[in-house]
Amino acid sequence: MKTFFSALILSITIAVHAQPTATNFICNDCQGNPHNLFTELDTGCVVVIAWVMPCATCIGPSLTAYNVVQSYAVSHPGRVKFYIADDYANTTCQSLNSWVSSNGMGGTTSFSNAAVDMLDYGTAGMPKVVVLGGQFHQVYYNVNGTGGSSTVLVNAIDSALVQTGIENEVPSASPFNMYPNPAQGQLNISFNVQYGTDAMVRIMDCTGKIVSAPESFYCAPGEVRKEIAVDNLAGGIYIVELELNGSVTRRQLIIE
Repeated sequence: MKTFFSALILSITIAVHAQPTATNFICNDCQGNPHNLFTELDTGCVVVIAWVMPCATCIGPSLTAYNVVQSYAVSHPGRVKFYIADDYANTTCQSLNSWVSSNGMGGTTSFSNAAVDMLDYGTAGMPKVVVLGGQFHQVYYNVNGTGGSSTVLVNAIDSALVQTGIENEVPSASPFNMYPNPAQGQLNISFNVQYGTDAMVRIMDCTGKIVSAPESFYCAPGEVRKEIAVDNLAGGIYIVELELNGSVTRRQLIIE
């Protein structure tokens, strides 16, 4: 009887902790650079892969994934990587790179190699987007076609970053609150200061370009609340930057 219950507890524990995991690949990308997926994950990187035909249907979801990853360039430089892979590795690298560039995803690492296999993650998709990361090489996001959203993708990447321990090391993890997020029309920012000081809030796109007039204001000691109009911003991913006494903190903002 004791053996039975021990086996039952073990099976339950395995079921609770089991997570979908990534499949390693070791190959060169279309630029001729070598890659070992597990090595990249083990060094604390989060990898987002979009498999494409390439086709017109693939553009929207792939571009969304690309823009979301770009939004981490300031807060997590070099830690979140975006890869485009040909679905069945039967498109030439030249054609794939042309498709990537012409659809606004310049600078993306691309693969047309059977080692990068979308069927390792279930059924084929046009496109299929996955988020991989963490010490156990987990799959945090796996969506076919247009079924995903930028919000869910951001949450998946954030979860993967927490699992690597990197998120806790990033100074931009933020001393200021920002809500609502996603936002529409108006954004509220709150934080505390011990002494009176000048502050500035900037909103940037994923390339680091400032997209609205910076807000400069004086803060009296105590809790500070600031309303920022964002009704002039198109839907997408942005970075909100708060500067206090030369110290800069950044947070990611989604506009719907």
